[in-house]
Amino acid sequence: MDVYRIIYLILVVEALITGCRTTHIEKKVIYWTGAILLITVTAFRSSTVGEDTQNYCIAFREIQELSWREMLTCGWEQGYVLFNRALALVTKNERLFLVTMAVLILTPLFSWICQDSLWPGLSLVIFVGMGLWYQSMFVMRQWCAMAILSFSCKFIREHDFIRFAMCVLIATMFHRTAAIFILVWFLVYIPLNSLSILISVAVSILMGICGKYIVFFLNTYAKAYDKRNLGGG
Repeated sequence: MDVYRIIYLILVVEALITGCRTTHIEKKVIYWTGAILLITVTAFRSSTVGEDTQNYCIAFREIQELSWREMLTCGWEQGYVLFNRALALVTKNERLFLVTMAVLILTPLFSWICQDSLWPGLSLVIFVGMGLWYQSMFVMRQWCAMAILSFSCKFIREHDFIRFAMCVLIATMFHRTAAIFILVWFLVYIPLNSLSILISVAVSILMGICGKYIVFFLNTYAKAYDKRNLGGG
């Protein structure tokens, strides 16, 4: 917890510095200093940090022993399972597994924040403060999917539906719930006016009331029968 507080304080100070009169290059350097700090801590954390971290490490070992048929029918998304198998061809070390996952999950997300956020330093503070950084340490399949989806924002701006849909499809191969992101394509074309804002508020209230039922439905859809008891959310 002390490490978490120290890192959060560092990010807050960096955000305040970048809010002052600093050049664009200076802001980027300060931002990536904080981002690399988060990636490094995530990569070299203990496997006991995070509810499912150990389950994912165990699954990494288990997947190496599966036949191709068992891999594709074990219950987890095929993209994530095949990624684990490919990584095992390079290394079977669990520390290198965690390092690789930290880099592949956080680097695309931090790059997206740096590119699209008006105040990247503040975005990084919010990312940590809302607990998203901590979640990324152990909810690996979901965050792999989100890292892949971060590339799709570029294609939305370019009005390139084919490549956007391909990103969503690939992300779905790491976690099934990523399929719902396809709706973002249509949300972009809704005009921002009084009616759309009123509808957004109503939908937000409805989701707040029925949120637990929505999460239950998504979890039911996302969790296929795990024949090998690999664990993980």
